[in-house]
Formats: sequence, C-alpha cells, structure tokens
Amino acid sequence: MPAGIIENVDRGIVGYREIYGGTWHGMPEYAVIDGPVPVEECKRVLGYTGQKWPVVVVRPDGTIPGVYIDENGVPRMEIEELHEVDRKGNEQFVSFNAPHALNAGMYAIVSDQDERVLSANASVGSGYRVFQNNRFLDDLADLLDAPGVEIESCGTLHGLAIAFINLRLGEFVVDGDVSPTVNKIMVGNSFNGGSITGCEHDTRIVCMNTMRMAEASGEVNNTLLKRKHTRNAGADVKDHMAGLEVVKEAIEAHHNTLNWMAAMPMNTQDVDSFLAALFPIPEPWDYPDTSRRAKEATARRDVIQTRFDDLDDLQGPIKHTRYAALQAVTNWTNNIGRGVDEKGKEGYDLTKGMPGKAGVDKAEVWYDLTTPGKPRDTLNQHALKLLSVP
Repeated sequence: MPAGIIENVDRGIVGYREIYGGTWHGMPEYAVIDGPVPVEECKRVLGYTGQKWPVVVVRPDGTIPGVYIDENGVPRMEIEELHEVDRKGNEQFVSFNAPHALNAGMYAIVSDQDERVLSANASVGSGYRVFQNNRFLDDLADLLDAPGVEIESCGTLHGLAIAFINLRLGEFVVDGDVSPTVNKIMVGNSFNGGSITGCEHDTRIVCMNTMRMAEASGEVNNTLLKRKHTRNAGADVKDHMAGLEVVKEAIEAHHNTLNWMAAMPMNTQDVDSFLAALFPIPEPWDYPDTSRRAKEATARRDVIQTRFDDLDDLQGPIKHTRYAALQAVTNWTNNIGRGVDEKGKEGYDLTKGMPGKAGVDKAEVWYDLTTPGKPRDTLNQHALKLLSVP
C-alpha cells in the first residue's frame, strides 16, 4: 500500500500535470490532469459521508448479548436512544444505551456508500461529532472565489478514512528573479481517530507521506491547526479557514515588499552596513574571547558577500539589490547541515550561536512579519527585517 493509498478503494485527483508531471507512486486511483481540479470533481471524490454506529460486543459463539426475538421472529437489540437539548432548545441524538450489547459507549465511523468501517484503527466515544468532508468546500468558498486560488489536488487515504484538499494560492515570481514561489493551503479530515487539520505550506500533496510533510511545514510556520471531532470543532475550523484567508493577503503584501527590495540597489556602503548589523563584531569588553568572535563574524560576512556577488541566480536585473542580499542569506542558511561554508579558515563553526535555527523555508521568512506576538528570530528573519525598511 504505497503511502496510504488502498487499491480499488481510495481515489483522488492531482492537477497541474503540465508543471509537475505525474505522481511519484503512479497509482491509477489518483487521476492526474492538466490545470486545476474542478470543484465539482473534488466534491465527487470526497462525496461520501461518515456515520457514527455503536460498536457491538459479540460472543465467541457469534451471539450478541441483549438481543431478543420479537413477535415476528425478528432479532431485536435492547437499545435505548439518548437525547439532549442543545443551547438553542433543539433536541439532538447523543448516543445509544445498551450496556449488555454495546462496548461501553464506543462507536465506529462507517461510510454511507458501502458500510466500510472508516475508523478501523480507533473507535470513538459518545462526544465524537462527525465532520463531513464536503464541509471543507463550504468553509473555503470565499477563498476559492479569490483570484488565482485553485484546487491543486484532493483525495482519500487509508481506505477513505482520511481525506484532504490542497489549494494552490498562485505562483509568484519577484521581478527579475528566476525562481518562483508557490504557497498552498491544505485541509484534512480523519474518520480514523485523527484530527481535523489545516495549514499553509509549499508541498504538492499526492499521498500520506506528502500530507505529513505539509503538516510539518505548517507546524514550523505556525499555521497548523489540529482539532478533535468535538461539538465546537466545525466553528474552530471555519474560523481557521478565515484566518488562512488573512494569510493569503499577508503573502500578497510580502510579495509587494520583495518586489520593492528587487528594485532597490545596494552600493558597497549599503552592503557593509547590512552585514555589520547582521553579524556585529563585539566590543573587546563584551566577551573574553572577543578575538575569536570577531573572526567568526568576519567569516560569516565573507560567506554572504561571496554569494551576493557570485550566485548565478542573483545576477541580471536583481544583481546587487536588497532582494539579492536576502536571497544570499537564505541560500547559506538553507544549505547549513550539508557541510557548505560551515567552518571558518581556522576550523571554527560559523553556525554556532546564530539566532534561532538556520534552515527555514520562504513561508517562515514572511510569517513573523504578519503575525504579531509570534517572533521566531531566525537569521533569515533578521535579514528580512533589516532589508525591508526603507
């Protein structure tokens, strides 16, 4: 079973074949098409629903406790439905009460299409509220109406137990740059004991592995929401979807900032001032090993200066601009851990003591600027703050 896809059970559609090609697994259950996935096709893929059925105890001989034969010779179970009144005064079903036949108030989630048990790895309790897949499309309706927002992929995993929708927020290229940035939003639903999830990321989702990668990216950039299937989960998810719409607006604002940086040239004095602020050389009275720290700071400046001057991707219209300086820093930090420019000439570690963790993605660079109260203080973030100020 490659990456959570069960043959002849799961199904999905993956778009933008003309850009990314096919899927790595080549499973026929996942159709690959050019362009975005139509909303109606996404509804078809995710159009099944989950129903909460009580889990029944069966004796080794196959009989069921609490079952009796009625006057017509039909087996009946001693089940009493329990109800409660919600905050609006409406009576709603809560659970069954049949202590001899039912497994302590536990339930299974069953597909309405073929009565397949979707919660095969985990039963749920009476407080579990079923969140249907197509509700995502209702909550995402406003975002899907925005220009440039399309469905990149959707599908089911683990025998319909998990469903996901991956939105593409449009491709952005900074003026003069050669590398595009594509931001995405993923929402996922689990009938198998897992959570309802939603996050911003930059992964093409075509299987369980890539869905986990998207969640990991969302955890890093602080956009990951996970909610259990409780009474208020639907409202929380809807609020989070609205929050992700704000994220889209923040992305657009950040793109405008990058375009401004790409049009701002830097002379020798500008570069020296930027590197001095990014890697300050301590005063002699600050540290007992000031000489070593000064050499480390100087070596780090040289690493960024070399990239700023020589990287192939930073030539042409963006050469020696503020945007090129940011990308020079990002190029170095993204390569840390691969043995690239991590040691100075005297063998000391150039990465030691740097603020935050070094390796970050483009989503992380902009997110802190747009989310007050959640600073990350990575080297990339520090560089962006220095370079984005007029």
